[in-house]
Amino acid sequence: MKHPLHKKIPLRLDIQIRLRLLRARLQKRQKPVAFLGGLLLAPAVAVLLFFVQTNPEPAPLDTNGLITAIRTAQVSEIEKSATSIYHVKRIIVEGADKPEFVALTTGENVPAESRTDVVETWQHNDTALALIESNQTTRSFEAFLSIEHDGVLALHHYGPENRLLTSGRKLYDQAHDLSSLYQAYSSLSRPDVPTLPETATFTAVDTQTNTARFTLRPEPGIEVQYDVDVESKLVVTETIYVLDSSEQRYEMTRISYLERSTFPPEAFAEIFDPLQFAYQPA
Repeated sequence: MKHPLHKKIPLRLDIQIRLRLLRARLQKRQKPVAFLGGLLLAPAVAVLLFFVQTNPEPAPLDTNGLITAIRTAQVSEIEKSATSIYHVKRIIVEGADKPEFVALTTGENVPAESRTDVVETWQHNDTALALIESNQTTRSFEAFLSIEHDGVLALHHYGPENRLLTSGRKLYDQAHDLSSLYQAYSSLSRPDVPTLPETATFTAVDTQTNTARFTLRPEPGIEVQYDVDVESKLVVTETIYVLDSSEQRYEMTRISYLERSTFPPEAFAEIFDPLQFAYQPA
């Protein structure tokens, strides 16, 4: 096994050492030979050193510029929803610490299959459509459509019940129901474009994931972490934590935004089709 303190000598330094040793040996020989050796060796070493480049130091990150660009991108994204049909696909999963949190708060160590909701939404002003697939709700598929009829905004719902819930699942949903994160799409509330809140505070840049991290505490005991893609300047992940009295964090929910796109207003009738499903008044 290679000794941890043994490190390979830098190539440029290795060449310089070898060159000095060779010159020292040549000096012990006849001067004409040493002179000729120097003439032959010098160009070769020069060419080799030319191709040996040290890695340049990375340019310092312009944090203020990055934050400004991210804030600008959020405003632009909101403006898109006013002039076009805004589409988002997100996956919402229960956090890694939710079983521990449920056990601590209820005193019951009840296992439950992790819940995952896949939510695809379209919105244009007050009109909104949400298609929801879930592996741990009474309805494996639901559709909500908010649309005007004769000038009155109405909510339509489709989603037959086809699943029973376990007692453990009910405890997990009491701790934090994932459907609360898209309630605006299952009511007549006007949904917001998922963007970085203005009050979120920048904390760091993760060079491994190429994301900028922001945090926000919207209320006591709750912390939300936002990961913003450095290239697109848009939120790609939200992680919701619950904090106990000692500031211990429990990861409760993670939201991953997979797709964002826009459609022209001309696609309104096709996307927000009230006959797409056997809707019932909600």
